[in-house]
Amino acid sequence: MKVKTSGSIICFNFESEKFLGLSKICNNLGIRVREVPKEEYSKTVGELMGFQVENESNQRNCDFPEEMMVVYNLGTNLDKLLRKMREREIDVPYKAMLTGTNQSWIPKDLVLELIEEHKQMNK
Repeated sequence: MKVKTSGSIICFNFESEKFLGLSKICNNLGIRVREVPKEEYSKTVGELMGFQVENESNQRNCDFPEEMMVVYNLGTNLDKLLRKMREREIDVPYKAMLTGTNQSWIPKDLVLELIEEHKQMNK
């Protein structure tokens, strides 16, 4: 029986065991998941999700060490995904939804924004 896919996730800087655990959850929920290779970090988040988006970044160093995942169009599967991740102790410190604003950002800019938001929330 083929599972209908619903939504997509792209992952950055995951250890292989963590990515495998997340992949299993996503496969069960019918969510497409992809680990982005470092060679593609200069593309926009929207491009990495499969959309045609203008890339205005001229950054040469697009690498970053933090783990991050970006989700798109998960609908009701978002709550299921997060619950399963908690149950299996798969912690990803930086998570974001693809938006009209961040789709034109490169991943490094998005993770820097998430880091800043975490700092503001934890003051």
